[in-house]
Amino acid sequence: MANDRKTKEKQTRTILVAIGDAYERNYASMLLQRFGYHVYAIHTAKEATRFVSEALPGLVIAEAGLARSARFGLLGTMKQGPGAAAVPVILVSMSLDPGAAQQYHEAGYADVLSVPLNAETLYRAVQKAIEPYPRQNIRVAVYLKADLGGSPAGLAQYATVLSENGMFVRTTVTKPANTRLPVSLVIRDRTIKAEAVVLYSYGFDDYPLKEMGMGMSFVKINSEDRALIRSFIKDEIEKGIGKRW
Repeated sequence: MANDRKTKEKQTRTILVAIGDAYERNYASMLLQRFGYHVYAIHTAKEATRFVSEALPGLVIAEAGLARSARFGLLGTMKQGPGAAAVPVILVSMSLDPGAAQQYHEAGYADVLSVPLNAETLYRAVQKAIEPYPRQNIRVAVYLKADLGGSPAGLAQYATVLSENGMFVRTTVTKPANTRLPVSLVIRDRTIKAEAVVLYSYGFDDYPLKEMGMGMSFVKINSEDRALIRSFIKDEIEKGIGKRW
């Protein structure tokens, strides 16, 4: 039963990327991998139809021209399969006008994205399409020293996950849910100060199944600090991905 659950979870988090343009295909694939998904990238409609016929993904992100190819109809192939018919499809269009986008939405596509792709837009579209509890903001793994108000002097605490709206702080001294704390962390040599509320905490009784620490949401932070966090996350998530000339 546990193996069946793991197999189902992997299938749900498997994304087929079918985009002809090499840059956009690689960019989308690398971002999706950093978002925590299993990715298969192909560049022809023929390969796409073969893939969905043999292995069922949890989501298809396809360039409109490939998805609607007359010779190798990816969408037609998916509609014929009992399992593939239920797989959501996000279309990517090189030239998208508002009228066409509306038509695609009305036709039942999960979303329609225009090129060049944007990391935040892609993240939200995928979250909305396949996640039971979609997130609005990208989360990245970090290792930033954090200071929580009222913590014992000399105690090392680190933010290990960061988003625009909050963070997970690794610490052995936890507070119960709904506790409000002043917090600070340093990003790009600038100290970010905010007020946060504890959403959940894991202590010694939860280890090693859960990392000890607290999930926290920012409830008070100035706009400049929030913008810095957003910029930092974008740079982290796109680090090492080639840019257009």
